[in-house]
Order: sequence, then C-alpha cells, then structure tokens
Amino acid sequence: MKTLREALCQKNSVELLSHTYLAWGAAHGLCFQLIPHVAEVMRRVEVAAGDEHKRFWPVKLTALVHEILPTNLGTTLWRTGLADVASRVLAILNGFGHVWRVKEGEELQKYIRGHRAQLEGLLLFEVAHEGAVTEAMRSVARLGCLEERFEKWEARLAAAHSWSSDDIRTRSEASH
Repeated sequence: MKTLREALCQKNSVELLSHTYLAWGAAHGLCFQLIPHVAEVMRRVEVAAGDEHKRFWPVKLTALVHEILPTNLGTTLWRTGLADVASRVLAILNGFGHVWRVKEGEELQKYIRGHRAQLEGLLLFEVAHEGAVTEAMRSVARLGCLEERFEKWEARLAAAHSWSSDDIRTRSEASH
C-alpha cells in the first residue's frame, strides 16, 4: 500500500485511493473523508493542475481533509504522517471562502498580502471547490501575478467538463 503522500502525488489519486479504500482509510484514520463531494473537489484539483501532481499534492490533501473540523485537523495530519504540511493545509483552509467578501482596491491588496505565502494553492482550491471562476478570484489572480496559471486552470476545467451533480457553483459575481 502506498503512503497517502505518494498516492496524492500521482494522477488519478482519487481512483487510487478508492481502490484501496478500506485498507487505506483504516491505516490513515480518514475512513469517512472520501465522500462524493470531497472526491469531486480532488478530481477538479487534479484536472486544473494538469501534470503538476507532485507540486500540488498538498492542495489535493487540502481537498481531502477540508470537511474535518479545524480543531481535529492538526491531530489528523500528524496521525497520517503529514504534520510537515499541516501549516500549508491550514493556511489554505483558513483563507478559503474569504475571496467572496473581497471587493476592489485596498481590500484586494490586503487579501493578497494576507495570503501571499499560499495564494496559488488557495486560488486553486477555491476554483476546484466551487467548480467555477468568479470575478473576485480572477482579480486576485491578476493582482497576485497568477493570471496566466489561473487561466490555464480555468481552461483545463472547462475542457474536461468535469462538472457533476455535486457542483455547488453559484451565480458569477459578474452577473450581479
């Protein structure tokens, strides 16, 4: 059985984990995390990231654990042998959902400064979780010098038509 880290560094990690689910889940204390919503977010991260599985495996890990209560997350990551990436995962999760509240100008700059260390992973997780790009995400990517990468994520997701019944897309902020 591969380690969780090794599995997440590969393409099709959701399928890999699903095939060894019982043994994997029991070994890692994450038996109940690979629910359909979580699996779909992980798949979207993989699609958007393209061939950069090793680079973005912590974002896939974030997708896997994002439904765990924050008070239990550090212990869970330690128990699974992933304490070394706990601060990165927690930074992404702590920033998750805040992009919706950002409007323009100084708020955007403050958001970017506050999340600079994990901005790329945070934006990838936001796009994958929502299944759609919003104007706020696009603005953050542009001002955070991630626009080209962000556009690639968007194009890959659109090309894959990976939307599922689990898709929780909301109306684009641009349509308001």
